[in-house]
Amino acid sequence: MVDVRLERATTLPGRLTFEALCAIIDEIQRGDDAWQGFALHAELSAAHLPDVGEVSVPVAIHSFPADPHALRREITIEAARHTEAFPRFRGRLSVSQENPHGCVLHLDGGYDVPLHAFGALANAMLVRGLAVRTLENFLHDLEAACRTRIESSESEILRHSLFQHG
Repeated sequence: MVDVRLERATTLPGRLTFEALCAIIDEIQRGDDAWQGFALHAELSAAHLPDVGEVSVPVAIHSFPADPHALRREITIEAARHTEAFPRFRGRLSVSQENPHGCVLHLDGGYDVPLHAFGALANAMLVRGLAVRTLENFLHDLEAACRTRIESSESEILRHSLFQHG
């Protein structure tokens, strides 16, 4: 198993971010319309190949009940098809409240390399950068989705308040 420890700082409040994160993971897991065909993605340059495009692998996310006190949720990510040919990630998404003005999203765990010895060799020489980059992009995508969800919710509350009292 290859260890992964990623984090992404944000200016979003911790508790709201965790609630949004859990809702988004549930939607991806169910395959809701907005997340239909969700895929991990990375530029080919992450695999030390010519930077002529991007690789994208549709994935299935399996999650377990959240620990709301620790702001942590266990997840597994695997290819939606041909699971034996792609790494499988097992770990956790969590949110730590760093200060009153923001939090940090964490993705910690590891991924199993497919194809035994050949897979380990390919991972060491070529694919490691690609697998980690897809997880970095996943964390970035989650942060952006949390931001959109929280900001649109705040706008809706403000609009409701203005029309009710205006």
